[in-house]
Amino acid sequence: MTLFSRSALCVLTLLMLIGCSSEPESPSQTQSANTPAPNSEQPVVPKETAAINQVENSQSESKPTENMVVTGKVEIQGDAMTLTVGESPEEMNVIGAGMNVSLSEEGELQVGEWRSPDNSVKPELEKEYFIITMGREAPGYLLKGQFKELPTEGVATLKIEVKLEELQEKTPIVVMRPKAATDEFMKRFQGIVKFNDPKKEDWSENSAIDMARLQAQITQSRNNLKQIALAFHMYNDVHGCLPPGVIYGPDGKPWHSWRTLILPYLEMQNMYEMYDVTQPWDSEANKKLAVMIMPVYSDPLRGENPENYTHYLSAIGKDAVLNGVEFDGTKAGFEAVLNQGTRFQDISDGSSSTLLVSTVSSDQKIRWTEPRDVFTNKNIPELNSKDGFSTYTINGTERLMVALCDGSVQTFEEPILGQKFIESLVTAQGGETPEETPLATRPVTYFTITADGENSTAVLKRVWE
Repeated sequence: MTLFSRSALCVLTLLMLIGCSSEPESPSQTQSANTPAPNSEQPVVPKETAAINQVENSQSESKPTENMVVTGKVEIQGDAMTLTVGESPEEMNVIGAGMNVSLSEEGELQVGEWRSPDNSVKPELEKEYFIITMGREAPGYLLKGQFKELPTEGVATLKIEVKLEELQEKTPIVVMRPKAATDEFMKRFQGIVKFNDPKKEDWSENSAIDMARLQAQITQSRNNLKQIALAFHMYNDVHGCLPPGVIYGPDGKPWHSWRTLILPYLEMQNMYEMYDVTQPWDSEANKKLAVMIMPVYSDPLRGENPENYTHYLSAIGKDAVLNGVEFDGTKAGFEAVLNQGTRFQDISDGSSSTLLVSTVSSDQKIRWTEPRDVFTNKNIPELNSKDGFSTYTINGTERLMVALCDGSVQTFEEPILGQKFIESLVTAQGGETPEETPLATRPVTYFTITADGENSTAVLKRVWE
């Protein structure tokens, strides 16, 4: 989805009913395995989508968690009656949905493009129903109405008793009557209620300019990862392997980084030739390069980067995609170890399932020439730890952007970002793939209606369960 399209519950229901689809936030087309596509305009489908679908399709076998919300039951406190329903059309008991065509001064609401999830279900003319309205930019409302006549030929006409001023043309309309909503419950609900949308409220204070800037930063970060992934593949074409993740000098210390080794494949041959491979990265001869501005190694999502730190690291060590090699400190010895990296055929977990490069925060303060990455010899560091990869947050959701070994760039979100998932993503020979890692939780949206006369309320709440 786009940054604007974390749409409300009613919009999601409407889209499902009328056969529309919202613009995907993440890549939408899969690239072939082992083929880098850094210059392709067609993004790829995030693997978490398949994993989430697999989990959602097997919900009946999942065990309840402590966060699960009880739905379909009316609770009474004094004069107030409260009902919580889940996000599915079945639990909401959706009668139908469409787009607003017109609203007369007399309160006659005409809904076009009307669709019903079950054509055999006919609304009752004398019965009250809930009407949900929510556009992308307009407030969302919950009110009551009655069908003036039975829907016919894609059109439904309803009568509402309250004045609704902020209803734009083509606003999504959903009509529902939860099965647990008794006649008494409907009677106690009065007026028109503006309700929150947890998937939009985090953006309410951001201007369109801020959102556009953020989208540009996301695009640039993806492009950086694509360029880096392409450089790895070009290196492989020349050397028959990926670059060593780190080259240790004769003193046993890390001397050179893969970020230096791929410079010729980032169109930086001149800079590569300035680097003295017979000296460590932090030697006097090489220090001047370490502070040079390298936009391709700077993630715009991490904010200003005046010190020119790198934000892109790989995993190096046991079962990881990159290895470490030793050399004798000579130019000839350096040239020899360039062909001792991991081969693509050694990635037994599959190139489309194995992390090549991901991001870290500026807090790690790593110079781009410094041979420091996420090392996995002892264990795989947790996300956002001082030695691990780092997520970024948008709309309250943590995300991890990753270049995979097949050259694709994907974005993973919580709740899939558990330690087991990260371990399966980082390991190249771990015997598992990220899709096989079960999700412990998933986001579920609940709609809570309180019928209490003039104090009636409606709230959308997102819960991980």
